[in-house]
Amino acid sequence: MSPDRPMAPLPVYILAGGRSRRFGSDKARAELAGRPLIRRLADAVSPFALSITVVADIAGKYVDLGLHTIADREPSLGPIGGLATVLADAEVRQVGPWLALLSCDWAFIPPEWPASLLHAAANIPNAQAIAYHHNHWEPLLALYHQSLLPIVDRAIIRGERTMWRLLESIQTVAMPLPNAAALMQINTPADHAAAQMIINHQEHEAQRSTNEST
Repeated sequence: MSPDRPMAPLPVYILAGGRSRRFGSDKARAELAGRPLIRRLADAVSPFALSITVVADIAGKYVDLGLHTIADREPSLGPIGGLATVLADAEVRQVGPWLALLSCDWAFIPPEWPASLLHAAANIPNAQAIAYHHNHWEPLLALYHQSLLPIVDRAIIRGERTMWRLLESIQTVAMPLPNAAALMQINTPADHAAAQMIINHQEHEAQRSTNEST
């Protein structure tokens, strides 16, 4: 049996083109533990990233946060339009063949999540996508192969815009989600408050452990 191959860093794209209707303001800029949510996410995935690019409704929207931001080709299409945008961008930049696609609203990204996706991409042949699946697909915590661009474009033309249907129509590797208890997205102010409470608790426990060890 040949040894597992390591996966090199890959381009990471963060979708931030939604209108945040349920949140009431731009949730990507909502501060969590003193940092904007999208900045926290970028920092969390940076060890695995060749580059980090945000896709928003307008180019340059998050440059003040130190994040290269490109415009969604068709913002009204939702995540599948964002996927088409990033596949086209990666093709032009000639990076790949894999890219990571995330939504901006993940509260926590444990390092084992991107690590296991990258490991699968390096060692499972003939895959077109690698995504977590528990009760349902997580298409915005996934890897996509650049060869998918024409397939995604055709799906858009046919009016097929749901990401889970795309994943089920191509060669997708379903990955079990490690540490599923950490799965949390911020869509409402209540989600934001709950995430902050979790962080506060973690910081309190860490401080208590430090005090007990001294």
